[in-house]
Amino acid sequence: MNLTDFSTLFELGGPIMWPLLLCSVLGLAIIFDRSAAHHTARLNFAKFLTGLQEAQKKDALSSYLNSYRNSGSPVVRLAKVYLKYLPSGERRRTEALKREGGRLLAELDQRMRLLATVAHVSPLLGLLGTVLGLVTSFHAISNTGAAADPAQLASGIWAALITTVFGLSVGIPCMVAHHYFHSLTDRAARQMKDLVSELDELFDTGCNLCQIPSKEDFPTSSSGEIQVFEERT
Repeated sequence: MNLTDFSTLFELGGPIMWPLLLCSVLGLAIIFDRSAAHHTARLNFAKFLTGLQEAQKKDALSSYLNSYRNSGSPVVRLAKVYLKYLPSGERRRTEALKREGGRLLAELDQRMRLLATVAHVSPLLGLLGTVLGLVTSFHAISNTGAAADPAQLASGIWAALITTVFGLSVGIPCMVAHHYFHSLTDRAARQMKDLVSELDELFDTGCNLCQIPSKEDFPTSSSGEIQVFEERT
């Protein structure tokens, strides 16, 4: 039997292979989607801050931020919110920064709960397929009423283990991607906080740094996904 033949392995794995295939497609789609989102949000933060300081000295912050108008970085978007609410007073500015910061971080964290679900469920589905395969194999041997053939027993066991291999092959990359994307979101949150601190120093507004938005300021699910709740009107 050719072990590199996917269709043969898929057939030997049994019906559990179908939900595992669905999990693999779903996980791969989310990974591509979040990779594109974080690629769009990328920013040379040190260069951006240096340019921001130089622009403030020349009183050209608006034109400097306009040069980043095509950037999808949450840092740039938060800087625009800061300047928009600069004349509005500290309280309104802080509330606007917390509100917009939460929304920006939630955008980066979209579909992370679903990716975590795929990462956790896939190995369990694989284990379930293995157990079902072993039960079926041993039941068939017991029905023969004769001594078990070692070759037949070994064949049934390795066929049952196929689903575990597939489940782990799906779950491990999804878990790695989940933690990687969360680390990128954490970095964006830190940069946003550093940005507001830098702008406070530039404009000497005396904003309370304890109220500057960070990822920890917003409610999260059990998987760490940020949840934003809109106010009811």
